[in-house]
Amino acid sequence: ETLLVTVDGFRAFTDDPWLVGRVAALNAASDVYAKGGQPRHALALVTVPEGEPRQAEETLYQTLAGVRAGLDALGVSLVGGHSTLGPELFVGLAVTGDVHGRPLPMTGAQVGDALVLTKPLGTGVILAADRLGRATGRWRAAALASMLRANAEAAALARQHGAHACTDVSGFGFVGHLRNLLAGGPVAAEVAFDAVPALPGACALLAMGLRSTFHAQNSAVLSELARQPDHENADRLALLCDPQTSGGLLVALDASGARAFVAALRTAGDVSAAIVGRMVARRPGDAWLRLLPPGKPLAE
Repeated sequence: ETLLVTVDGFRAFTDDPWLVGRVAALNAASDVYAKGGQPRHALALVTVPEGEPRQAEETLYQTLAGVRAGLDALGVSLVGGHSTLGPELFVGLAVTGDVHGRPLPMTGAQVGDALVLTKPLGTGVILAADRLGRATGRWRAAALASMLRANAEAAALARQHGAHACTDVSGFGFVGHLRNLLAGGPVAAEVAFDAVPALPGACALLAMGLRSTFHAQNSAVLSELARQPDHENADRLALLCDPQTSGGLLVALDASGARAFVAALRTAGDVSAAIVGRMVARRPGDAWLRLLPPGKPLAE
């Protein structure tokens, strides 16, 4: 049995502290699920906005109620934490868990593997647009529903279907976490634009020029991996750089079982899960990421 320990947190993305706390809980637990483990205990760190004492107390209460709502559904105990005052609401959690047997590795993808993304991309730009009043109610609702879906079932199915490598997709975006999967191996990723699922409104907002915090640093990673300018497909490229909050899993597994894996994911509730790419051989000097333009499908 292996002990898993992780920590994560973020500033409030909405003025509803209960919702922020619930998403923060799922976001923090995701790292444990990405290793194929089961989260067990959590400690919370909450910075409450300075102000009138009763309002601060209520904000803390609502935040922790949201954290409990997220953790209780996963069978995780909130065993303590710390609170303080600051300029804005910030919620972080340290989560411990365990895994029986070998944890799912972050590296280990093999040539010929399929690359599966379990949730659609776009939470970063939709939340950024929502702060500006430029996201529709339908777009915001879809993003929140995605963030509030835990990765527990997806991780269990990844292990069941023999995942060779697995990571969750969070602040570094698709490209940043893909780089982690590719690190240390003689493989590159071939990704098809048409196959990458996007949340409703995400591509439209990116086309308007809206970007989330940390998007620029993720774009630098894309340039490092792909080494090829593509102005014609700039909006689709931007989607790959969008920072995610409580995003899905990115899994490399044997291509022969990938369709069954995706079918099982969709049955379990990850309705946008899709095969988005495949692992190919990489020679010294080759790009780490090869992008297939719209209209060009992945090779069988």
